[in-house]
Amino acid sequence: MADAIAYIQWDSYKRGLDGKGFFAGDPVAFNSRQDRLHKVARGEKLWLVSRCPDDGQHYFVCLLQIATQRHNRPDTEVGKAFGEFAVEANRSASHDLAKRFPCDGILRALQFETGKPVRVGAHIGQALQTI
Repeated sequence: MADAIAYIQWDSYKRGLDGKGFFAGDPVAFNSRQDRLHKVARGEKLWLVSRCPDDGQHYFVCLLQIATQRHNRPDTEVGKAFGEFAVEANRSASHDLAKRFPCDGILRALQFETGKPVRVGAHIGQALQTI
């Protein structure tokens, strides 16, 4: 798989696992219940999109360069809350983009693996739930 886009809940982005923010985590890691996450290989990019509840706009909030893949045990707090599959980012080659890059228009212009775009009126978050 080439670079990928995934959706992250705004609270997960703003608070992270320790309450300090997603990018403050050590290591910077994204977790999912989807095995497709592990198709994003080392060195490839994972773009994280979230919707800010204050303005309703979607933003590219993080750009992660994948350093490694790992599995979360399903009986752990992270495994239960976020899923079995995880990727860790190369911090020095990854970026916390915050609210600098609104992306509703860009996301609606993209054509996904299914060959279908995100239609006007459709929920972007739901469309991006599949990595």
